[in-house]
This record gives sequence, structure tokens and C-alpha cells, in this order.
Amino acid sequence: METYVWYLAVGAVAVVLYLVIRLALRPMQKRVRDANDAFAAEHPDAAKVYYKSGLGMSNIGTMVMIPAVNEPGRGPDGKPKPVPCGGTQEYLLVPPGTWVFTLTAVSHRPGVAYKSVTNQYGPVDLQIRVEAYKSYQLTFDKSTKQFRIEDRPA
Repeated sequence: METYVWYLAVGAVAVVLYLVIRLALRPMQKRVRDANDAFAAEHPDAAKVYYKSGLGMSNIGTMVMIPAVNEPGRGPDGKPKPVPCGGTQEYLLVPPGTWVFTLTAVSHRPGVAYKSVTNQYGPVDLQIRVEAYKSYQLTFDKSTKQFRIEDRPA
């Protein structure tokens, strides 16, 4: 009987901790959502660049990280920056024009005897011409070790 009480107490503490963290993060999530909405309203012609960040369900596979995006010839304080957006798939809202994406890909797979193998490719600067109102898919091909950007059907 004492064991069940202990399990219930630990479970209750876990639920309360989860709720406290969730409530603490709510204002930050609202600020990010409001900033994304403001950017989308300011740049209604922005294109979407989808990518697989690896923040989802599995840590096995290949993920693409985009640590920096700049306009050619401008420093980090140039024109409006692309805005990361989330949901079921992650994407950047990017104003039309030519942008330089600094990309890194990480490939992760299970190894033998409780070990895993992680390979990192990059960072690589990729210049991308983005057109208004279009959607793109950014991927990494492990066989050729190159990044690709393709039109994504709407």
C-alpha cells in the first residue's frame, strides 16, 4: 500500500511541474506567435522555405539546421530577416529576393552495442533566389553530400 502512495505522489508532482513549466512558457510562445503574425502581415508576399529540423518525434534520420540567413553584401543587420515558424512542419517565412543560407546537416543512426553514429555536414553557404508566394523544400542528400532546394507543391 505504501508503494502506491509513493507512485501517486511522484505522479502528482510530475503533473504539477509540467503545468508550471507550461504556464511559464505561455507568454514567450505568445510573443513569438505575435512576432510571426506581424512579419507575415508586413510581408504578405513572403515565400515559405520548409526544412526538417529534427525537433520532432525521432532522433534517427537526417536533420537540416539553418543557423544564419543573410542577404548577399549585407551583414546580419541588413533587411528584414526570415522568421522561423512552427507547427506540424517547420519553415521560414522569407521575403522575396536573393538570400544566403548557412546550412548544416546532421545525420544520426543507431550503431552496434548501444552506441549511435552521428555525422555532421557543413556549415555550407547556399545562395537561394526566393520568389514571392512560393513554397520551397530544403533537403540534404546523404549520397551526394549536397543540399538541395526544390519547389514544393502548394
